[in-house]
Amino acid sequence: QQASDDDHNHSPHHSHDEIEEVVVRATPLRRSLDELSQSATVLREEDLYRELSNNIGETLTRQAGMANASFGQNVGRPVIRGLPGQRVGVLSNNMSASDASAVSQDHAVAIEPFLADQIEILRGPSTLLYGSGAIGGVVNIVSHTIPEEVPEDGFDARAMAQIDSAADQKFAAGRIDFGTGNFAFHADGFYRRTDDYEIPGAAELYPEDEDDHDDHEEHEDEEAPSGILENSFLDNEGGSLGASWIGDRWRAGLSWTDYNSDYGIPGAHHHHHEEEGEHEDEHEDEQEDEHGEEEEELVTVGLESQRWDAEVVGTNPFDGFEQLSFRFVNTDYTHTEFEGDEVGTVFDSDTDDVRLELRHNPWSRWSGAFGLQYTDVDFDAVGEEAYVPASNSETGALFWVESADFGDWQVDLGLRYEDVDVTALELLSHEHHEEEEHEDEHEEGPVNRGFTPFSVSVGAIWHITGDGHLSCNLSRAARAPTTSELFAFGPHDASQTFEVGDASIKEESNLHGEIAYRMHGERLSGSV
Repeated sequence: QQASDDDHNHSPHHSHDEIEEVVVRATPLRRSLDELSQSATVLREEDLYRELSNNIGETLTRQAGMANASFGQNVGRPVIRGLPGQRVGVLSNNMSASDASAVSQDHAVAIEPFLADQIEILRGPSTLLYGSGAIGGVVNIVSHTIPEEVPEDGFDARAMAQIDSAADQKFAAGRIDFGTGNFAFHADGFYRRTDDYEIPGAAELYPEDEDDHDDHEEHEDEEAPSGILENSFLDNEGGSLGASWIGDRWRAGLSWTDYNSDYGIPGAHHHHHEEEGEHEDEHEDEQEDEHGEEEEELVTVGLESQRWDAEVVGTNPFDGFEQLSFRFVNTDYTHTEFEGDEVGTVFDSDTDDVRLELRHNPWSRWSGAFGLQYTDVDFDAVGEEAYVPASNSETGALFWVESADFGDWQVDLGLRYEDVDVTALELLSHEHHEEEEHEDEHEEGPVNRGFTPFSVSVGAIWHITGDGHLSCNLSRAARAPTTSELFAFGPHDASQTFEVGDASIKEESNLHGEIAYRMHGERLSGSV
């Protein structure tokens, strides 16, 4: 499937002559699956095509230990071993997706699964490499928007089209890679349109009860919606352009990705009401006269993401090192929640993510890599349901991983230190509290919290036979709380929740142990 570009010293008991090697790109050492002491799965080619769906959560939901945090068919974020949201890192080509999908379950991941070449799942803490947002694991979507090589014949392309009768879906996607000499180019795009989903029977979020029997009789002539899941449509499109210069020892590239999605939130409604008590009764009476009930408007979402990726990779860049990898990503993300035709709340973020990795030459039996990462996120929410304050989050990190072979044994070590600074530019007002004394408990102006998470991991693999090995790992991982966990306060119509943060919470810690047995024979493979 894909040959490793690293030469590892394997014992004769675990040669790979009978199986094709699948390289996990989410690790600096580019190890194959059977060389990871951490539980991992890679989907590619036919295995990936069989599972593809409208979102990344649904695409992975049938993998062991995985679930989908679904909010209708349009939104799905991976859940790893029961850990959702802020505890699972979603990466695009080893760099954060930098969207708002971890903030709330109705926010979509801004990545199109159909354009992926490979999807990798690392179960268990991956904070060593990817920080606080990966305390439960990592999902890495590999799409090669920055070409790594010139196609063999100078040109390569693929396309697909789908229709779906359940939602009258129309989908098309295509990709082209070409190049000559030292230059390679990439372009891809997709287009999807779906109507509301057809379902068996009626869809009611709050079924009528006995107390509403009289009201029900008044409207018994009106047919209840049946056969359609209202507000479950999805319209999205996007694409990317990329180019690379490829030399003998160095490679440099740049890509631009655009993703746009408009979708409905099934069951989510916005209720219009007046804030002033003297007008509230009059307003409700008018609504009752006209509609017999409080006016409701459907909640829909408009998502836009523009992303720039830049990469410089060098082989044997200087004495003592096998490889240098430098990546920079800027993501401008906007998420708008509409209440009917009106703009309700706008979530906006601007993210800069910089990562430097250095893989050193072998030190006796040890191979390893270390690196630095810096992330800066400016986040803002505007509107009557802006339950997260404007904020800035800065994270600086140092990580180091090492691996050594001792005959039938492999030992893995790793650590990561972070310095996280979270600043809320202004705390949200608690004026809706019944007791005014709560207002005095909160400061005005910027509020800052600092954290220094430290994570460490040790793992081992015992190659018992040529076809099977036993692995184990133990890690102590730490995670800094996010802006929403610290400072959120307010209603969120799309998810039908009222969010309340706690500025006094401390770092989250995770003690994780795992034992696994894997077999990879010529005709049978599996793990437990």
